[in-house]
Amino acid sequence: MHKRLEPLKNVINKYLQKKGLHRQVEVALALEEFIKIAKYIWPEEIVEQMRPAYIKDGFLYVAVLNSVLGQEIKVREALLVSELKRRLGKDIIKGIKVIL
Repeated sequence: MHKRLEPLKNVINKYLQKKGLHRQVEVALALEEFIKIAKYIWPEEIVEQMRPAYIKDGFLYVAVLNSVLGQEIKVREALLVSELKRRLGKDIIKGIKVIL
């Protein structure tokens, strides 16, 4: 009888959970996805003025160079959060906070 091989994705997820790294990988993916989404919304020169910094208590903290950009992010917060949820497949992010 042949033993069925487990998909590599499942093996990697189990390893990350065992080593306690699963959450760190999720956070890194969320930060990366934020930039990808931002590039669809704003021109490159605007996106270069923002950096997703970290996630704490379900909020993504984004550092910006000026308050106008911070307001732009807050105006589009619902869109950004819903797109992050769609792409990540989880409710990792419930809101965005801006750091000036």
